[in-house]
Amino acid sequence: MIVLDGEGRASRLFAPNGKSHVAPVVLLTIFFFFVCVFLAQDFLFYAGDRRS
Repeated sequence: MIVLDGEGRASRLFAPNGKSHVAPVVLLTIFFFFVCVFLAQDFLFYAGDRRS
């Protein structure tokens, strides 16, 4: 996990020549997005269950 290695390495994520670090960040963002969607669906499912 590049982001968790510390501020020095995290700042390199946004360096103009650090293109190789873009893919892992995008993948992590997409993974986080899908986790949020999954949890939101779970929450809505249980909320709907309680209503009916």
